[in-house]
Formats: sequence, structure tokens, C-alpha cells
Amino acid sequence: MFVETEARPVGEPAKVGTLKLSEAMRIGARDTKQCSGVWWDGQGSFCALGAAYKGMGGDLSNAYGPSTLRERFGLSHSMFADIAHRNDSGESRESIADWLESQGL
Repeated sequence: MFVETEARPVGEPAKVGTLKLSEAMRIGARDTKQCSGVWWDGQGSFCALGAAYKGMGGDLSNAYGPSTLRERFGLSHSMFADIAHRNDSGESRESIADWLESQGL
């Protein structure tokens, strides 16, 4: 499952490729702390799903962020819940990204 990415230098967005969920999660996890129980803590810490949303360029103040993430990557409710459970059980975002990558995500 991939999401289109856009570069926004000056002017109109330009398509630059596709991004896997695991890649988006790794990007969003760079230089941020991990939190659990919440999408993001408003102070720069993100759960695994929040990191993926941040990595794909999502607006973290968007109340529809989780739904948008699920739709863009075609995640089932159970997969979404499994990622959240792994995060909230203390698994690192990098480890979760490795697991997703092993599944082609």
C-alpha cells in the first residue's frame, strides 16, 4: 500500500513518487519522541500511527487524521488497531515499521 507524495517548493505541487506506510512511519519518527495512548501529544511526540501521518505530510491538528491515514494506505480496522496496540505495548516505531515492511507495507 502506497500513498502519493508531493513536493511543495514554490508554486503547484509536483508528484515525486509513492511512499509505503513503513517509510512514512520512519520519516515521521525521525527526531521525535514516541508517545502512547494518543495520536500525538501536541508537543512533538507521536505514536507509530501519528508518526506515519506526520511522515506523509498530514496536518496533525486534523481531527480526521486517523481516518485519512487508514484511507490513504488502505488499512483495515484490525491492522490499524494492531499497529496502535504494538505502539501502546512499548514496541518501538522502528520495530513496527520493520514489521510493516516485512508485510510489503
